[in-house]
Amino acid sequence: MDRPHTGEEAPKIGLAWGRRLIHATTMFVVTALSLLLLLYVSHGDGKRTYGQLHIEKMMAHGLVVQTTIENFLREGLPLKQYAGFATLAAPMLDGEDLDAMTVYDQKVSSL
Repeated sequence: MDRPHTGEEAPKIGLAWGRRLIHATTMFVVTALSLLLLLYVSHGDGKRTYGQLHIEKMMAHGLVVQTTIENFLREGLPLKQYAGFATLAAPMLDGEDLDAMTVYDQKVSSL
């Protein structure tokens, strides 16, 4: 049944383990490279998407401020009496991306 290994069979067993080791190493390298490529692509896509979402968020906040001021002006009230501008613009100005906000009248002069 089981016979002892002879001198001729010993190199075949060593060769089989060597091939297995080479295949395992190759599969590990391919798996690691695939994972690194996936991380690289997802990082780039995340940066691109986050930038666009951030811009859209800032534009939405600006539209809220613009709509509120326009509603105030449509009622015929002077803009200098609008007391809520500081509290309305505070969430936008608290971020790092916006330093100041200015309101212009129809003559393009700052108020």
